[in-house]
Amino acid sequence: MTISAIKNEVSPLIAADFDRDLQDLKLRDIVRTLPREVFLKDRSKAWTQVVVNVLLVALGYASIAIAPWYLLPFAWIFTGTALTGFL
Repeated sequence: MTISAIKNEVSPLIAADFDRDLQDLKLRDIVRTLPREVFLKDRSKAWTQVVVNVLLVALGYASIAIAPWYLLPFAWIFTGTALTGFL
């Protein structure tokens, strides 16, 4: 167990204020803080992402086909991630 010299005490007034603010927070307030571009659909950007993702999946399959046995786990992870669309 470690001992900390810094006390992490929060004033009861601040804690009550914070709780009240959280209770008043609505999803509508969060959406209003986002920039307008977030809600616009951009076909060229979407199709570019599709093409990039398909190319990365093809690269992953190619790496599985030609990689030595000790690099296969990395190729599998890369390909699996590309197949989910995260790359």
